[in-house]
Amino acid sequence: MTLRDSDASCHRPPAHPPPGGHSAPKTGADQRPLALAVADARSLLLICAVGAILLLPHLMTRETARRAAYWSLHLWQTSFDAISAACGAGLLTYHPQRAYTDIGIATLTLLAVAGAIWFVGACARAEARLGIAPFCATRRPAATARVAWLITAGCCAAIASMDAFPQGFASIWRPALSGLRTAAGFGAAPPESLPITTAICAMSLLLPSIVTFWLLRRSIRDIWRPVSRQIACSLGLLLFLVFASALFEQPRRFGAAARGADSAAPASEGVMGRGIRAIHAMVGAANGVGSVPPDAGLRDGSRVVLAAAILIGGGAGSAAGGLRWTLLAALCARGGGGRAADAARRTARALLLLTGGIAMGILLIDALVGVRFGRAVPLGDALLDAASAVGGGAVGGAAMEAITSRNLSTGIGHASDLYPYGMLWLMIAMVLGRLVPLWVMQRAAERPERAQPDGAARH
Repeated sequence: MTLRDSDASCHRPPAHPPPGGHSAPKTGADQRPLALAVADARSLLLICAVGAILLLPHLMTRETARRAAYWSLHLWQTSFDAISAACGAGLLTYHPQRAYTDIGIATLTLLAVAGAIWFVGACARAEARLGIAPFCATRRPAATARVAWLITAGCCAAIASMDAFPQGFASIWRPALSGLRTAAGFGAAPPESLPITTAICAMSLLLPSIVTFWLLRRSIRDIWRPVSRQIACSLGLLLFLVFASALFEQPRRFGAAARGADSAAPASEGVMGRGIRAIHAMVGAANGVGSVPPDAGLRDGSRVVLAAAILIGGGAGSAAGGLRWTLLAALCARGGGGRAADAARRTARALLLLTGGIAMGILLIDALVGVRFGRAVPLGDALLDAASAVGGGAVGGAAMEAITSRNLSTGIGHASDLYPYGMLWLMIAMVLGRLVPLWVMQRAAERPERAQPDGAARH
């Protein structure tokens, strides 16, 4: 097996046709991009359709059951929550513990787990077709990725429920479900302890690669170097984002306090405190879990940095969306002329265009349907929520709340319901955020391998 520095990939020799001159039947990895895209879209929409069971009365709290009389609003809200769970976004119309019963929260968790299992398998299959480590070293990349993620999810659930073990099963299952949601990148209602949330997020980003190493230990000699390069490159970029966020949040020191005071920055927090807070925020954002509340008073620079962390995504086998570490390493590699580097450039371009378009749509919808007593959505909030929808995160939420509020219903100063515009726009964003990167990678896998410059490959 040959390792390339240009795309951090591994390659297998093509399979020889069987005797008689006839080629072997096509497997899932040999199908055309259109067929794979249709299959991925069908799988995701099927998982979303299962979310219709959230309409059942015994899955709602009493408060939600009273709102169910407004059938249109209730249908839109449950559809939005189901799609958000299936796509691992976590942008919900209401807090799950106030809107759904324990069975309803468990249903949302199962939708998130099903969506994560589908997504990690689809990503592993696309990365294997591009020859990207580690899943290029196995003939069953989707199954390997799903097993690695399930082991990771079990570990996350165990850590989240560790403090509740002495109290019995009745106290264990709620934090265990919270750990499963965090492992799936579904940022709704993460564990209450911020250090535990950050630890589970870090485990969700790194542990699937480690478990994959163990599952593919016979080929570890061929995959350890490209995977190590993926982890080092991505962690270095996340540390840079932590440093940038700490700089953006530093208090202003010049001028009189009455004139130069900045309410967005905590005056008593030092450099170490800002750095720790930035680490929690970046790790949570990369995994798609909102460790920073929408009303945290962050500056626009920090919101842009959080959006970048969401779009970076997680490591091989994780459920985090965005570019992912596998393509990020190919994008940053030297002499990138292979299919993996081409796929990384096209995927990064598609994600940036999609995020920018969704953010502009959020601003336009807010300008058209915004209520008089509400403030206009700032660009930083729109960009952060657009990245959360596209990358599968729940770090923001302020812009989403403004364009999906029930105050936009008929009879509250409106001739018709206006909330469906924002909900439909964000639902489309969440679905496209899962499907577009997969489609781009599958298209890139069909392109012929570019010739590498002299000295780019190392045997």
